[in-house]
Amino acid sequence: MSKLQTTETLDALSRNPPVERVLAVFDNETERLVAEYALHSFDLETFKRHFAVEDDYDPLMYNVYPVSPKDAEFVSNHLDEEVAFDFDRNAYFVECSEAR
Repeated sequence: MSKLQTTETLDALSRNPPVERVLAVFDNETERLVAEYALHSFDLETFKRHFAVEDDYDPLMYNVYPVSPKDAEFVSNHLDEEVAFDFDRNAYFVECSEAR
């Protein structure tokens, strides 16, 4: 990341409200939200690398990112509680929302 990009990202962070990141779980059949798990050890740069997020696309990872079976272990390492992933029954997403 260039010095200009870093400065722009820091400026954006200072203007935006605090956010929280969660693993959102949706039932595949009903598409209803069934659970949310806080990603307490969310590190923006680590998640951007893992999910191949380009700085010019979504520098602060505000968009929703689907979690596939290959992502389950990575995401699990950033949760405080254990999640039993069941991709046949549920869809999983890393989501961002304004901190409560």
